[in-house]
Amino acid sequence: MTSLVGLLGTDGYTRSLRDLLMKIRQLNAEGVSAWMYTGSYQVPPPTITGSVASDIILINEVIGVRTSISDHRSSHPSIDGLRRLSSEARVAGMISGKAGIVHVYVGDEPSGLTPIYEAIEGTLIPIEQFAPTHLNRNEWLLDQAVEFGKKGGYVDVSSCISPELGFGKAIKGSTAIKYLISKG
Repeated sequence: MTSLVGLLGTDGYTRSLRDLLMKIRQLNAEGVSAWMYTGSYQVPPPTITGSVASDIILINEVIGVRTSISDHRSSHPSIDGLRRLSSEARVAGMISGKAGIVHVYVGDEPSGLTPIYEAIEGTLIPIEQFAPTHLNRNEWLLDQAVEFGKKGGYVDVSSCISPELGFGKAIKGSTAIKYLISKG
């Protein structure tokens, strides 16, 4: 592994973005290309500087923001909240010359990717502004991923989610990739 992106997950309350930033800087000093996302599952997201945009613009290692949808641990951001978050990350990315991506943890709730679709509907926010992950957690979400990808969105499956690792409904990463390719 020569590059990585660090992030906070469920626990954006007791874990620190500053500690994560210091770890990212340590890894870079050791020769690993490392970046990070600001935020966590919570909305409003925790930040280092006081805003998502400032974190992305002012901190070289911050390339976007993390959030969560369709999961019981999520803050269940409103559609307007997702729009504001994506717009803030997008503008900050444009100013700083970075991706400004919204990295989205997607859980098992039936809404799946619907909140992302609703956030971009009626706006000029491009679908590729969002990078949803863990899309191999069950069959119906993987089918949603096919459609998301066909519309130009990023599709991410996770090797840490598989039946062998205790996720009974999940599709093994390699199997999910083959399925996605077969569906175009």
